[in-house]
Parts: sequence; C-alpha cells; structure tokens
Amino acid sequence: MNNLDLILGFLLLLIAAIFMLFRMLVPGKQTGSSFRVIPALESMRKAVYLSVEEGNRLHLSLGNSALVSPAFSSALVGFNAVEPMAQVSMLGDRPPVITSGDGGLAILSRDRLASVFRAGAAAQHDPLRSRLCGVTPTGYVLGAIPILRNEKVSTNILMGHFGAEVAVLGEVADRSESYMLGASDSPMAQAVMYATTKDVLIGEELYALPAYLQSGRAFVASVRTQDILRWILIVVMVGGAFARLILSLVGLQ
Repeated sequence: MNNLDLILGFLLLLIAAIFMLFRMLVPGKQTGSSFRVIPALESMRKAVYLSVEEGNRLHLSLGNSALVSPAFSSALVGFNAVEPMAQVSMLGDRPPVITSGDGGLAILSRDRLASVFRAGAAAQHDPLRSRLCGVTPTGYVLGAIPILRNEKVSTNILMGHFGAEVAVLGEVADRSESYMLGASDSPMAQAVMYATTKDVLIGEELYALPAYLQSGRAFVASVRTQDILRWILIVVMVGGAFARLILSLVGLQ
C-alpha cells in the first residue's frame, strides 16, 4: 500500500466521521422510519412479537468470534441489538437466551442482558440466560442445539461470525419449526444461510440492523452516512467512466 492509498483512505474516513457527527448533532427526531424496507427484518419483527404472544423464547446468537479478532465487528452489531430485542422479549413468559462461542462475548452479553432486566424486570433476571456454548465453531454449534430443541425457542436470531457449521443450526431450527434470521460477515456463512434459512441479511445489511431496531442516534447516523458515501462513490465511478470515454474519443479524433 503506497502513500496515496493511505491518504485517500484517511480522507474517506474523515469524510465519514464528519457526516456521522453532523447527522448525530442535527436537531430533530432521528428514526429509521424512512429506511428502505428489508423483508427479512419485517419477518423478524413479526416472529419476535409472535414468540412473546405465544409464550415462547427468543434465542440470540452472537457467533464465535474473539474480542481481538477482525470478525468481532459483526458480533458487536449483534451485541448492540441485544437490548431492544430483549426489552420486547422479556414482556413474555420466558426471558430470552443469548449464546456465544467466546468467553469475552459471553461476559459482555451477560452484562448487557442484566442491565436490561435491572431497568425493567429485575426479578426475572437469570445470569444463566447468557451462555458460552463452546469455544470452537463445532463445539459452539453442538452446545447450542439443546437450546433450540429443549427450551421452547420459537425465534432464532443469528448475528455474528459463523462458518459452514451454521447449517446445522438451520437444520435444527427447521425441524423444530422455529423461525431463524441469519446475519454474518462471512461470505461462506451467508451462502450457507441463504440455502438453509428463509430470511438472511446480505452484505452491509448486517451492520444496519441496530439502526432498524432503533438502538440509538449513532446507528441511524451511520446508516445515513453509508447512503451518502455510496452515492458519492457512484458519482465518482460514473464520472470517471465518462471522463475516460470522452478522453478516448478525443484521442481517436
């Protein structure tokens, strides 16, 4: 990577930071009501509310990425989605359960879940609702299977880093007739989820999830910034293509 690439990367990061700060500080109510509709998220909302109505349990999976790994960003998205989902789920008879394949993730999710219950239903809080199912990808899947089968789980939300082994969870969910939404940063996991799960978030849709769940102004601002940067890149790419075409035509003449 040369110095020009570093300078361009820094400028892009600076522009993104400025846009995000502006969107966060601009007065007025910021919600995701004007976002484009993602059918998978609409289905997920219906499944979550239906599980609460029927007295079933919500299962949130944060994957098996370590806190210091590059894949932790996808688990962080799931971590930020814990609070709004848990607030809805704890209105039912069975509180949600959170699983992960890393000790650090398990500790963080347990703390986040405890804060949600302390704010609304402290008597219902059970530290065992956040579990470390295994420290390897295969071990995590094997440890999560009994939860899907034996704990009245009707809705599964998978948000984090997974591998091809996630197909096992999809198969178990299908056999138990429970709903599953898959979201991962791994192209392999996305491909497997697409084949085994009805609702899948593809690409950057994973990182927009907290904004759609109204987790905070910062997440809404990040999605707005992504849209702005996407249009800037489109204009630059199309403009560059036209400029090259014009220069080639002038050169031929």
